[in-house]
Amino acid sequence: MSAWKTVVHDRPGAEITEHADLYIYWADSEFPLWNSIFVRPEVKDAATLRDSLAIANAYMSTKTGSGSVYVCGDMFSGIGASELDDLSVSTGMVRHSVLTGMIGSVPQTLSTPRLMEIHCRRVADECDLALYGHIHAQAYSMTDAVGRSAFAGSRLWTDGAFVFIGYHGDAAVSTAAVLVNKNTLYLTLVATLPQVWGKGFATATVRHALKEASHSTGIKEVVLHSTRTGCALYRRLGFRRTTHIHLYTRPRELALGTPGVKRCS
Repeated sequence: MSAWKTVVHDRPGAEITEHADLYIYWADSEFPLWNSIFVRPEVKDAATLRDSLAIANAYMSTKTGSGSVYVCGDMFSGIGASELDDLSVSTGMVRHSVLTGMIGSVPQTLSTPRLMEIHCRRVADECDLALYGHIHAQAYSMTDAVGRSAFAGSRLWTDGAFVFIGYHGDAAVSTAAVLVNKNTLYLTLVATLPQVWGKGFATATVRHALKEASHSTGIKEVVLHSTRTGCALYRRLGFRRTTHIHLYTRPRELALGTPGVKRCS
């Protein structure tokens, strides 16, 4: 959560508010990842969770951008995923995705056949940021305008983080970013153009970003949150699951088919 606070704080006009039971990190951006509400780890019982989701729903109803409420399923002893879903529905929210929290170390063996076919460049200016946004827009079914605006003018992604674009020949095909968060590396914003999925370009770019971040900081421990499709990649790199994170949103966002917000399957 602290890493995502840094990410959202980078965006102009972002609201960073920490309540008794909720962390609200909301930029009201068209890029849904920048609009996030986290249920705090101190919330342990169903009644408090129900109240927290209701507050989050009311807050989101006043905003233009779509976003998600993040709930760590392992916080609630004896409450399974189906019970969490029923509880969320009672507050007017629905689950649209599940992320897997993972932890591991920077891979000791950083060579991969795809590194012979791809070269990585660090994001350094507005042109790079626009290209980074373009790849994310294509990967997550958003418009180019949304993807590009998500990173425009950022100092975090050009100066404060280890952010790389992978190129196959002259074509930009993949991305990966690493933030230093206390004594860990936080891997995020990994994406690949759909037309080259399954070719190992994301793996190569992730390896490169982690290598550069670890070399510069001396930090070896890595944390990340993966989509279901990305888990296999990270397991191959030696990461292991720590928790499941359930993402909830308002039904209106799903009904409108908001880019980046999809029903869980």
